Formats: sequence, C-alpha cells, structure tokens
Amino acid sequence: MNFLSPLVDRFVPRARLAVLALATAALLPVVSAQAAAQLTDQDKQDIARIEQYFNNIKTLQARFIQLSPNGRFAQGNLYINRPGKLRFEYDEPVPYLLIADGNQVIFYDKKLNTPSYIPLSATPLEFLLSPQVKLTNGVIVQEIARDPGVIRVTLQQKGKESDGAVQITFSDRPFAVKKWTLIDKQGQAIHVAILEPKFDLDLDPKLFEFKNPKIYNKENNGSN
Repeated sequence: MNFLSPLVDRFVPRARLAVLALATAALLPVVSAQAAAQLTDQDKQDIARIEQYFNNIKTLQARFIQLSPNGRFAQGNLYINRPGKLRFEYDEPVPYLLIADGNQVIFYDKKLNTPSYIPLSATPLEFLLSPQVKLTNGVIVQEIARDPGVIRVTLQQKGKESDGAVQITFSDRPFAVKKWTLIDKQGQAIHVAILEPKFDLDLDPKLFEFKNPKIYNKENNGSN
C-alpha cells in the first residue's frame, strides 16, 4: 500500500517526483493504456487478500530503500497513520521530507527551504491512505503475476492510464508488501523496498504535521 521519490511532471519538478512515488511502489516494461485484465477466480482471491492487507493497516513504521532511474540510492524512515496521514523522511544527505496531513501532501526541500503543497486527492497516496482500500474503485488491475512465494499486481488509475502504472510486490507467506515500483509516462521506473515493518504502534501525531519554517520562525521571532 506507498508506501515507498519524484512522481509525474504535472505535479512537481523532477527531483520531487521520486518522493511522491514512494507513497504508492520488479522492473516492468513501459506501460501504455490498455484494457483491464480478465480476472480469474485466483486473481479475485488475491485481490481480496491485498485489500484486506491494506485495510488492516492502521499504523506502520518501517525503513525504506529507494533506487531512482538515474541509479541514485537513498533510504530513510516511513510512517503511516491511516486514514490520510503519512511521512517519508530521508536520511542525510538527501534533503527531502514528504508529509500527508490528511488533506494535502507537503513536499519540503530542506536545502532550499521551500515547501510545495498538493491536494491529497491529486496523488496516488489517496488510494493508499483512503479509509477503505478497494481495487475496484478508481483503479484498474492490469495484471496479477505469480512466481514461487511472490505475487505482483500492476495497477493504473482509471482515466489516467497513459500516465503510467504502479506495480506492488508481495511475499506470499507471510502475505506482506515487500516492494513497489512506479513507472511514469516516459517509462522511467522508481523502485522502493520496505524493510523492518512494525504495525499498530502509537505514533506521535506531530510526525504528520508540517510547520513552514519561514512562517514559523518569523512568528516566533516576532513574539520575542
């Protein structure tokens, strides 16, 4: 479920794409618009398992490792509090922070000290963080593939098929997200692996709050 980096060019500049992709992602080829897969009974059973897995997640804390199309490697901490809230915090020297506060997604470049704000509904994070994850609601299942011990599902947003796809890789036993990949409309792939997940922790609400340093520091200095 992004869990795990820049997204598509229509939202933010390219450096920020990888950060947003985390939240929604195994190499797969360039994906073009195509009809949804004809689902078998086994496919439908696996879809039900995927939906149940995501809907059972209330809070999650994990490490992530990200590989971008240019070969750059990054890692950091991921926090999720469903519905609506998420935090991707990159380790130094990567200066990026991504927060979903329930209404909007904030991308913050610590080096430039510049935040960008995007409605949560305009990003793939809405699917992951919705109160009820349903793969038949606004999502097209393009393919379900299986290898020994592994299940991969390829998804596209309905009405935006030409933008690309997300492929999520699960281990079968135990059933859990291991990796996801975002392929944008140019065919560039961002890979994210999830490590050491911990569930049902009591996460600090402040993890999902963002205070613009420019405004916050100005207000504090003015009150002194």
